[in-house]
Amino acid sequence: MYCGYSCVNPRMRCSKPRKVRNGQIIFKSYCFNATQRVVCNAGFRLTGSAVRTCRGKGYWDGKRARCRRAQKNCQDPGMKGLLLRTADETTSFKPGTKLSYFCPHKFILRGSRELICNGDGTWSASLPKCVAPKCTEAVLPAHTQVKSPRNWRNRRKYGMRFTLSCQNGYTSTQRGTLVCDAPGWRLEPSSFKCFPVKNTTPKIHSTTSSPTGTTTQFQTTDALIQSCQDPGTPWRGSKNGNLHVGQTLHFSCAHCYQLRGSPTRTCQSDLSWSGSQPTCTAIKCSALSHPTNGRIVAYSNFCGRKQTEFKCYSGYQLRGSRRTTCQNDGRWSATSPTCVPVKITTPRIDTKRSQPTSTTATQFQTIIALLSSSCGNPVLPPRARVRIHRGTVLFIGCKENYSTLITGLMRCVGNTWRRIRDPNCLAKSCSNPGIPKNGYKHGLSYFVGDVVTFTCDGCYRLVGNSKRTCLKKGTWSYRQPICL
Repeated sequence: MYCGYSCVNPRMRCSKPRKVRNGQIIFKSYCFNATQRVVCNAGFRLTGSAVRTCRGKGYWDGKRARCRRAQKNCQDPGMKGLLLRTADETTSFKPGTKLSYFCPHKFILRGSRELICNGDGTWSASLPKCVAPKCTEAVLPAHTQVKSPRNWRNRRKYGMRFTLSCQNGYTSTQRGTLVCDAPGWRLEPSSFKCFPVKNTTPKIHSTTSSPTGTTTQFQTTDALIQSCQDPGTPWRGSKNGNLHVGQTLHFSCAHCYQLRGSPTRTCQSDLSWSGSQPTCTAIKCSALSHPTNGRIVAYSNFCGRKQTEFKCYSGYQLRGSRRTTCQNDGRWSATSPTCVPVKITTPRIDTKRSQPTSTTATQFQTIIALLSSSCGNPVLPPRARVRIHRGTVLFIGCKENYSTLITGLMRCVGNTWRRIRDPNCLAKSCSNPGIPKNGYKHGLSYFVGDVVTFTCDGCYRLVGNSKRTCLKKGTWSYRQPICL
């Protein structure tokens, strides 16, 4: 039969709550229906039950609370070489974020395909890389030989190109190229082949003779038109013209690519081409350096790629163009900007509000009124006072009865005082006053002026003062209370 609260022993207690690492437990008693609350320190997050209640069977409900270190975001691992990925363009990733990496067609991914952001700000694996595949040993078409490059037999890298020519006694109307298209090789054009040279006698259409019989002229038809082999087309380029003897090929490159080599080549009488085969290389601008007191947030010095963007540090403003692009002529669209300090009005000092204060030594504390028309009065950290250095910078010390271990610094930027560094003030402190038996102490700071309070378990009564203050001489006010 359910009988409600009347069946609970009024003197029943739960066990004393266990300490929580990197946090603290706030509670008044561990009698029936008492509650405990867990608060984690800065930089830690709570798991489990934040509030637990002492139940009638003598145990705390809920789950035990723990304070775990707060998760950190991961920085952008970046991309190297030909590596690609599917992810938003950002510099910080939340824990649990997955980045999937892949390589261009035919290239092999070495390493982990997926990176996961761990809770401690690190990635689950190192950055993978793209490796060029290799072809099998090249097999040349019949009656052909490799014209270039030399020492071609051990070259099997993806994209490698062998220029072919015909062996002695053989000819072709085209220029053949063998391309490594891993794992096999690809012939360009596929119709390229070498056939035996034929000594064809031209057909005589008509003849004429001079009266003396010393000169004979022949008129022939069906003469064989000779051509050079096709020299090929540069990657990212094009060519115009034909392959006949005496004809000229004209080469050009796509936008943002520059022609290197002979822009024109002529088919000569010996069926060889004049000049050297041109190539098309990506246009690249000179490297840029980050401006003094600034940085580059996006960068590419190749033509046709993303813009390069500049940004200044806090307290500085950009002078010049914020963005620039590498152009087709190999020059930047704008020169690098500079970062100049933000101009700030010097604050006025109201000397009329200075007043002396007496200490153990003959010293004066100056109360300085910051009446800057641009930044106004700053909000100072606790136990701090200001001293002015120049017109835009405040040096922050500590108040009376505090020692300045580290001097603070504030700077007027725009219309706001920004904290560059807070001061470190060490005050006189009292020893831990302790906890009365069957009672609790509230307050963990024992510096001069700090107050701790005391309470008793629900079944006990506090005798004495419930509050004690840390005095300047390093002792507590009043006597320690007890719980009866």
